[in-house]
Amino acid sequence: MKKLVSCFWLVLSLLTIQVSGVTLSGLVTDEKNEPLPFVSVYIPGTTNGTTSNIEGKYFLELNPGSYTVACKMMGYGQVTKQITISANTKEQCNFQLRSESFNLKEVVVNSDAEDPAYAIIRKAQKKRAYYRDQIERYSCDAYVKSTQRLTKSPKSFFGQKVDLGDMVDSATKMFYLSESVSHLFFNQPDNYREEMISSKVSGSPQTYSFNQAQDVLLNLYDNLVYLGNLTPRGVISPISANALFSYKYRFEGSFMENGALVNKISVIPKRLTDPVFTGTIYICDDSWRIHSADLFITRAQQMEFVDTFRVKRNFHCRYR
Repeated sequence: MKKLVSCFWLVLSLLTIQVSGVTLSGLVTDEKNEPLPFVSVYIPGTTNGTTSNIEGKYFLELNPGSYTVACKMMGYGQVTKQITISANTKEQCNFQLRSESFNLKEVVVNSDAEDPAYAIIRKAQKKRAYYRDQIERYSCDAYVKSTQRLTKSPKSFFGQKVDLGDMVDSATKMFYLSESVSHLFFNQPDNYREEMISSKVSGSPQTYSFNQAQDVLLNLYDNLVYLGNLTPRGVISPISANALFSYKYRFEGSFMENGALVNKISVIPKRLTDPVFTGTIYICDDSWRIHSADLFITRAQQMEFVDTFRVKRNFHCRYR
């Protein structure tokens, strides 16, 4: 029997969630009023924040007072709102994000000139170790959800009717679900401690699964990004010390966010069989820190179990 798998939803919220008696909630949508999942909703200048769930809903615990609340997702313009929270009430604030792509400008590069993306990447490489080691310690709440879903199966096999029975949920076609909520603690250089608050597992994973926050700590500021058993040898970061030997880069344009210029750069493997990413990385001008990234690897990079693994990361920057 042929099984085509799967769907994985992974959320790692590296923002400390402050517990109090006031809940700020709302819905995050796009221009078409479609819910946007995994959007960061946070208080700028603090580590207090959360992410929207698969339905676009978010819940953020706050103390009474006045706040600037920011809503951010890669590919969309950031939206901020002023909110006043009263004691012992439930406040609501919805966000609608609009695509940022219309602000991107094309750049013409002469055939004998170096693409401007390379100068940006070199500056990001020089700052890589600084940003990797900048935070001495942190703690956060983490939510991880991993699912495996059957997308297609034959009705018969060698003349025999295929009966999936109880292995697959008839409504969702899901045959594996794992959810966990935990407290994660980190101290430099690589000391992690995780306290599991709750964990729910149903079914049996047929490929692989992420069950705790430490499984999905993917740091693009490291030279090699490890994806567990998927890529035991690691994947070369687009800004690693030796990245120019493995990648080509193309400058796609830039846009302004909070008064800072953000550069969009396409990441292109020089050799498809190397352990490298394909996709897009956004780098802030002047600070040369990563703004966000949308990267993927495939079986061409000798990845185990699955055909494609995609990494989407948003970094929360303090602009000067």
